[in-house]
Amino acid sequence: MMLEIRVADIASEAYKKFKQWILDEWKEVQQLPDAADASNIPLPLLSFEESTLAGGLTFIKYKNPENIEDALWINTVFVHEDYRGNGIAQALIRRAEQVCLDNGYTTFYVYTDKPSLYLKLGWSVLEQDGDNYVLFKQLGKAMCQTI
Repeated sequence: MMLEIRVADIASEAYKKFKQWILDEWKEVQQLPDAADASNIPLPLLSFEESTLAGGLTFIKYKNPENIEDALWINTVFVHEDYRGNGIAQALIRRAEQVCLDNGYTTFYVYTDKPSLYLKLGWSVLEQDGDNYVLFKQLGKAMCQTI
């Protein structure tokens, strides 16, 4: 299978479908961009297998847990159940790391109940609250390679 990751066209049917998957999974998610959104948050990433939507990732700006500034966080990562176990989430996270760096951030954060996905990609635990974790990754010049 051929994996392709694209920046979402938020007016597209593929993005609308991905957004519905997210809402079906979590019922409520903050800051999912729509056509009227003019924020400075990077656009979502969508993954396609053989031109069929397989999953995606959205970003959010939220307080940096280490100081008072805003930081860029992963808001959601979702891969359709038909495509899970094929490395799509990892590919989306790697591409998101590059987007983060391209937007001038050197540290990237996520709040998750699936820390192992991030730990194997070089992320570190910052905090733990029960089954939920805040993880971060320091991004640097080594990230500037094509992903």
